[in-house]
Order: sequence, then structure tokens, then C-alpha cells
Amino acid sequence: MKTLERLVIKYILKIIYCLSYIFKIKKRIVFATYRPDYMEGNYKYILDEIKKRNLDYECKILYEKPGAGLAGMLKYLKHMCIAEHYLATSEFFIVDDFYFPVYAVNKLRKGTEVVQVWHACGAFKKFALSTVDENYSNGNEYIKYIPIHTNYTHVTVTSKEVAKHYAAAFNMSEDNIDPIGVPRTDIFFDEKKKEEAKEILYKKYPKLKDKKIILYAPTFRGTGQSDANSGIAFDVDKVVNALGEDYVLAIKMHPFVKWRYEKESDKVVDMSDYKSINDILFITDILITDYSSTVFEFALLDKPMIFYADDLETYINDRDFYYEYTSFVPGPIVKTTDELVDLIKEDNYDLEKVRKFKEKFFDYTDGCSSKRFVDKIILKK
Repeated sequence: MKTLERLVIKYILKIIYCLSYIFKIKKRIVFATYRPDYMEGNYKYILDEIKKRNLDYECKILYEKPGAGLAGMLKYLKHMCIAEHYLATSEFFIVDDFYFPVYAVNKLRKGTEVVQVWHACGAFKKFALSTVDENYSNGNEYIKYIPIHTNYTHVTVTSKEVAKHYAAAFNMSEDNIDPIGVPRTDIFFDEKKKEEAKEILYKKYPKLKDKKIILYAPTFRGTGQSDANSGIAFDVDKVVNALGEDYVLAIKMHPFVKWRYEKESDKVVDMSDYKSINDILFITDILITDYSSTVFEFALLDKPMIFYADDLETYINDRDFYYEYTSFVPGPIVKTTDELVDLIKEDNYDLEKVRKFKEKFFDYTDGCSSKRFVDKIILKK
């Protein structure tokens, strides 16, 4: 959508928000997202905790992805209008990314809180308002008319270390940034659930059983869902041919990326359509990525990572990072297929660096982030 179209929608939503004042605020928690079309991640763990405690709240789930063409736009407009009404009439409105209806109003109604449970852990590549001066951003002109990432009353993060970066990204005080942990990481400390997740994976991908799994999980290139793109930066055949028969290369593209690897074999499997990357991490022996925030979750497993960053300079120019990349990443950096193969063959990784990385970016490693969320945000304990 162009800025003019967004402005028209913004004022339609503002009218709906104001008209909704005739309704009382309900004891309701709304989970709103445009990312997946099913319950997953932070939302699933928070909702499970709410149900476990039998809290007296109505829970409403709103997910709808923007559609193509006029019909798709009208359908999404209807979704936003409904969301706007819920925003005006609910105690809690939870989002996990950019969510337009939240920014359509200048000020929230008293009695409503908007909680941002950002979809990524830690703080790696820049996001939200931190990218305004980068090629990745919509730019100042857009933000002038549509004040994105406003109206958040709480933002939950993994540690005090990253609070300042989220405060900058959302132009808010650090006092409203809550380093209580990320609910979806609770599974990393639940051995029973981890084993169940592994069994489901091995049943779906039987050739992975008893193999050493190297997972390639790059981030996307582009500015969002509409133009997200990626591929495999290294020579897959050269890598798998150089490794022993006990290795399998698994590929997991970012959810925004539609591209799939079509030359699967006994040694290469594309798992991009599998919903939970966290589950895949449990069977992964080595992670290869570039600039993906998956590194934070993987660090919880104390396993080695390799960073294939052949376009690092370009990525810095386009988007940049919160930390200096080469000293920040908890693993070796390679830029060619040969360097990657040699490193895997050496099998010599500095896991102490991974552990220090984990300690820096996670204040809690106890599997109780969902409980803290309900206690701190919902129950105000």
C-alpha cells in the first residue's frame, strides 16, 4: 500500500476506535499477528499458561496475512477494523511484530495495555525505528504520517543487555522494557517436550535418525514479506560430498521466503515447510546461519555455530547491526564454500564463546518465562 492509502485506512480505523468507546472494556486478552496463520511461538506458550491457571479472561486470537489484489486488501481491511474494535474494548492487546491497527490511534483508551512480544530473541540486526536511516526502512516520510511502533505499554525481552536497543527501536523508555524472558524458549528447558518434538521430527523425516545434522538457516533479504528472498550462498554439492555419510544437510528458509531447494537427496533435506524451527534445533548438531536471530535460541543448547557471511558489507550498508558483527557472533565466520568445508572437517569449536554469549543475552535460563509473563504483565505481581 502507498502512504495515501495507509492514511485513508488509518482514519477509518480511528473512527472505529472512537465509536467503540460506547462499549465497556472487557476482561479480554487479544493475540494479534499478521505473521503465521496458526497459534505458535510466544502466543502458544502464553495462552497455555493462562489456561493452566484458569484465569478469568476471554482470549481472542486474530491472525490474517495481507492478501493480494483488491479482494485481498478488502479482506485485510475488514480484519483491521475488527482488530481496532478489540483494541478499544480489551484489557490486553498482544502483538509480535508491526501491527498497523495499533498505530492508527494517537492515544490508547485508559484501561487497555498493548504488549509487544517481539518475534525474535535478543538484538542482532537492526529493526523497527532503528532502521529509519538505513536502506531497509520505509523512511522518515512514512513515519511522519504513520507513527509505527507506538502505543506499546510493555515490551518483553531476554535481558537487560538488549533493553536499550528495544527502547531505541520503539522510541520508548527503558522503564517499559521488561527483561523477563521469551515464553517460547521455555521448551528448551523441558526435556520431555524436547524429546517429544524430536520423535515427531524423526517420524516425518526418518532419514535424519542417527545422523549428524547440519542446519542451514539464513535470514531473508528484502524489506518484508512482499519482497523477501534468499537462497543458498554456498555450493551444496561440494559441501555434502566432502562430508561423511553420517552427515545430513538440513535447510530451513525464513518463513517469509517462498524459495525451496529442489534437489533433495539422502544427504540434503529442505525443512522450510516445517512450522517450528525451535524443534529442528533440538536435533541439530551444527548451525550455519548469517544474520538470523535463531542464534540466540541455539545458544541455549550450547552447540557450535558457523556464520556464512559472504555479503556482510552489503548487509551492513542495507540494514546494519546493534553490535559489531565480527566480535559479536559466537562462532567462526566464513565467506567461501572451501572455508566452510574445512571448518566442519576440523570439528574444533569454541563452545566457551557460545556460553558467554548465552549468559550475556539471557537473564533467565530456567524455562519459566511464560509464568513470569503472566505474573508480571497480566497479574501485575
